[in-house]
Amino acid sequence: VSFPKSLFGELLQRRLDIMGSPDVTYKPVNADDTSPLVGVESRGKIEKIESNVLVFGNLAKSFIGAGLLSMPNGTLQGGYVATPIGLVLMALLNAHCILLMIANKYKLPKHIEPTYEGIGEAAFGTVGRLVVQLTVAITQCGFCTAYVVFIAQNMNSLVPALGFVQWTFVILPLIVLLSWIRQLKYLAPFAMFANFCLLYGVVVVIVRTAQVLHFLPELPSVQPINISTF
Repeated sequence: VSFPKSLFGELLQRRLDIMGSPDVTYKPVNADDTSPLVGVESRGKIEKIESNVLVFGNLAKSFIGAGLLSMPNGTLQGGYVATPIGLVLMALLNAHCILLMIANKYKLPKHIEPTYEGIGEAAFGTVGRLVVQLTVAITQCGFCTAYVVFIAQNMNSLVPALGFVQWTFVILPLIVLLSWIRQLKYLAPFAMFANFCLLYGVVVVIVRTAQVLHFLPELPSVQPINISTF
């Protein structure tokens, strides 16, 4: 199978070559969070650090989170036409940026570490490295805080004996301990379990909505485009 000589085509062709190559060998899984998952070339052979299932589990959990459950309300606020269009545009922009990051990684000088801040340094020098580090720290802090609030609120609804603040201090040490795990192979099974739990939650929401829909006295009107709350 061959693909057009575009950035996406080259990356996809490289991935297929790795999967179908008779020289593919499995490297002992002792890599840390700075090691690439696939496509490692060593001594003329291509080595795979993680299996495809584990890679899929980690990547799926990285991109699909609990925010999926808020999509119905997002569609209500943005409109049933504007919201899908916005999602597609954001997905395309996200994929484009990811492919640019991968392409730039292979063009880095050997003395620069192939990380986010390394690419920033190669592009804009020390200022680029500092800006990337700052933005990554802000992003990590933002979604980690959101997940702490999400977990604490749900646990408080299940066990009201502990308040929201108490649950926050209960789960924070657990999250900190999880952040010290540097090998993705240990997180992959939990990521797969989380994916199944998320899928189960989506099914429950759909089934429950279908059960109570006809009991609602009045349904909110959904506009094609709702600029005021988009």
